[in-house]
Amino acid sequence: MAVHALSALLAGIVTLALGFSVMLREHRTRAQSRLATLSYLLAAWHIGSFLHLSLNLPLLKWFATLPAVAIPAVALSFFAAFLAKHPYSVERLPRPLLISTLVLYAALAVALIFRLDHLVSYFSAWVTAHVFGGLAYVVWFIARRRKESESQVERTRLLYILVGAAACVAFSFADFIPGLQTGGRVLSNVFVVIYIYFLVQALSRYRLLDINDIIGRIIVTTVLVATLTAFYVLLLVWIGKDQLGIFFFTTLVASFVVLLLLDPLRHALEEAVNRVIFRQTSELRRRLERLKWDLASVIEMKEAVSLLLARLEATDRVTDCGIYLIDSDGSAYELRGSFGAPKPARIDTVRYRAFLERLRRDGVLTLEGLERELAARTVATRDAEREQLEGLLETLGSLTTSLCLGLIAEEMLVGFICLRDERLREAYSSDEIDLFRQVAVQAAVTLENSKLTERIKERERLAAIGEMAAGLAHEIRNPLGAIKGAAQILASHKGRVSQDDGPTAHSTYDEGLRIIVDEVNRLNNVVSQFLDYARPYKGDQRLLDIREVLKGTALLLKAEPLAANVTIEMDLTQELP
Repeated sequence: MAVHALSALLAGIVTLALGFSVMLREHRTRAQSRLATLSYLLAAWHIGSFLHLSLNLPLLKWFATLPAVAIPAVALSFFAAFLAKHPYSVERLPRPLLISTLVLYAALAVALIFRLDHLVSYFSAWVTAHVFGGLAYVVWFIARRRKESESQVERTRLLYILVGAAACVAFSFADFIPGLQTGGRVLSNVFVVIYIYFLVQALSRYRLLDINDIIGRIIVTTVLVATLTAFYVLLLVWIGKDQLGIFFFTTLVASFVVLLLLDPLRHALEEAVNRVIFRQTSELRRRLERLKWDLASVIEMKEAVSLLLARLEATDRVTDCGIYLIDSDGSAYELRGSFGAPKPARIDTVRYRAFLERLRRDGVLTLEGLERELAARTVATRDAEREQLEGLLETLGSLTTSLCLGLIAEEMLVGFICLRDERLREAYSSDEIDLFRQVAVQAAVTLENSKLTERIKERERLAAIGEMAAGLAHEIRNPLGAIKGAAQILASHKGRVSQDDGPTAHSTYDEGLRIIVDEVNRLNNVVSQFLDYARPYKGDQRLLDIREVLKGTALLLKAEPLAANVTIEMDLTQELP
């Protein structure tokens, strides 16, 4: 059996399995359903080609032609959904492609009904022109979307999709070049399978930017497979066919060696691929790993916040950042530091409860992830979950962020970090988001350690104050008591002042006594306040006028920079308690 026939069978089985793997996913998107359809058509075409090459029956050629006619239209429909700028946008098929598809299917139906086997061979050139003309239009469509992209980074990533699609079309067209049929068919079949696998992975991770990571893994896997294959081929050539026992023994030993070296070799290859091909991701990984190590040695909360802001800005991958930490009474999250676009100073825990709970549960919220969740739901449905997703998107918009990382300690959300790159809509791949998440985990640990350190310092300070206050009270209160007692004795002998001394002496005597007593009382109050400071504060409750409190609060709010264009109107009745 010919090698290209076997490669067609293998390609058909693998693409069929890839199509099933996509359809088995829950909450399939429109792009995933169309990719599954494309995989089924390619599988049918490959299997039909295998049967035709093996049995050489005219009916089998008709069977292989049937799915081939629909491949261009389905491929265009898939890429239109995959590269859509809006989840609900619809790309219409070009009228010539649609008409050509319908007419070809009509001709195929006539050939089958009237047993005109020769008719399939007559319009084979038409089928070829239809298929490759349609696929060429698909490649042009991808190139147009790449040209319309505003970001250079995004255009680079779309280039991977464009090159892969163009290579599939070119290798498949090589099947029809005389002298290249056998090699061309094998190469095209293998490349189509790899490209479909690449698209399935890109869709399963829901993010176009993960194409970098997928390509890296494909390169690493290909190099590993090629290395192991070459190793075993050389081993077989060296041992020879006549010494199978030695070959099996040597293979067993070599397999142990391979298993021991596989992980280090894979890691080295991944590092090399990232450094050479994906420098941005490699540099970001290096900087964030360094940030994690530096955060581990920080104790002060302010220093941790400053370090996070400085290092994240230095990555050149973050244009907007805000760090929020929960306040002392847990009623809101306060902005402790930021750069880039302005952000709200406080996030109230009651008003933004759904956002904070979702962030605590998932640890990470992304703008495109929430948009895809919303797009997966029926547009006509207005249930509570859909409204909640819309509220989450509105919150991310108010925070001017596309990525929120929760700072979680002991299953509590102690804060969160908002990140955004205004130059890109989908700025971070899944692996890069995981790197940011690791930094957030370390930041949460640092913040908890900082709070623990502050509590320990506060206890030590209060203990020292208590000891000092006790000594101070012993040293001061005794002489103060003596002074006060002496002053009181003087007051009790006020009548002994001679009448001859005159009113001036009496008034001076009285004033001196008053000053002594007042000053002693004042010093005693100072000591009492010092002792009270060493004890836990129990509050100072008193009756308040609610109107005065509200007026004072409004006065403070008017001084805020964010309230420059805000008018506060108050209508307070006199009957307020």
